[in-house]
Amino acid sequence: MTAIAYYRLGLLLAFSVFLTNRIELMMVLLFAFLVMVRKKSVTFPLKITISMLAVYAISLSASYSVGYDQEKSLQQIILITLFIFCYYQIFNPQIELRRSLSTLFRAYLSVSFVMAVIAVLQIGIYYVFRINIMDYLDINALFVDTQATVNITDYLIRARAFALEAGHLGTLLLPALLYTFFFGDPMGMFNLHKKIILLMGSMLTFSPLVYIALTITGVNFLSRRFRHFRVPMLTIGIGLLAYIFITANEKTTFAGESSGIEGIQMRLIDTYKMFETFSDPRTILEKNTSTAVLQSQLYSAWNAPSRWIGTGIGTNSQSFQNAFHSFFSRSDNYSFLDLNADDAYSLGIRIFSEMGIIGLFLYLWFVIRHFNGHNYLNICALSILVAYFFRGGSYFSNGVIFFHFLYYYSSKFNLSSSQ
Repeated sequence: MTAIAYYRLGLLLAFSVFLTNRIELMMVLLFAFLVMVRKKSVTFPLKITISMLAVYAISLSASYSVGYDQEKSLQQIILITLFIFCYYQIFNPQIELRRSLSTLFRAYLSVSFVMAVIAVLQIGIYYVFRINIMDYLDINALFVDTQATVNITDYLIRARAFALEAGHLGTLLLPALLYTFFFGDPMGMFNLHKKIILLMGSMLTFSPLVYIALTITGVNFLSRRFRHFRVPMLTIGIGLLAYIFITANEKTTFAGESSGIEGIQMRLIDTYKMFETFSDPRTILEKNTSTAVLQSQLYSAWNAPSRWIGTGIGTNSQSFQNAFHSFFSRSDNYSFLDLNADDAYSLGIRIFSEMGIIGLFLYLWFVIRHFNGHNYLNICALSILVAYFFRGGSYFSNGVIFFHFLYYYSSKFNLSSSQ
């Protein structure tokens, strides 16, 4: 397969990563099929095959031993196998490894810029006409329900472009942000105007992860530029965080699902209180939505049976139902917690719930084992893995498997941002 054809297919694949996993699966199947036709061969390592079969066998045994229904487990196993098999073909196209990874990452960066442009247009049009253009252009709506318009003010909404949610868009743009502003665009993909658009599109998602990434980037820039002021800057940063926390702790109420600084304060305090009241799930309803969902999923995973090997792939929703049906009735208005019953709100919680302590340990070992601080592709991929570990528990939505493959293969060689 030529580099140009590989790049064009990479564009389609990268675009599908921002969409529902049904569209991503179709693109992955198409890409993998064309790669296999071009290679005239199908390869898949025996080591990976044996490892996957072992995980599946343990998972099915675990779900059977605790009396859980295995239909969802089998569905998840089939999809995971299909994604991994296809992505293996895509990441092994008989092109030199460094070149193929760079090509795929270029495609991702190009699509990220397009998404940022659409995000800016979405906000601009809404500000002027009060029309959310994504209500009319979103192809995800053909397959799944998408996020309703989320207003920050009467004139401002959270941008999501073609992503299912604004938070998903912010998360998916993290590697592009780090590549551009932390590593300085070593491939020369963006001029100044494009960088500004990428920054604006990311910030308009109002995703906390975006602002955390930009804060880290800003601190890194200032510490390099003003090396003699590292300690004062660190002191100021710690002082600012302490001020936010202390002033929030003095508050007794917040304005609903607050945004801005008050929203950050609210989430800080609710997260702190989550650990104080963790053993009493009834306190969940006293917290903001995101913290309530986080606490509910962590509580159900912690109290699920078979903590060493988990309850089996795809069984988190059953553990959730078992944990909370005895505490709440529908009159308690807790139905919103069910929204993340399948994906456990975070990949880390889901792995702990479904694969137990051993599964969580092996996953963290994989991430640590394949970290390469001398390859900016590896670090960019790591940023989204960390984000998914805390927020986003699907095994294959939003490019989860794509970025894991990128992370694994980019650990095999060095690629400095100064090259």
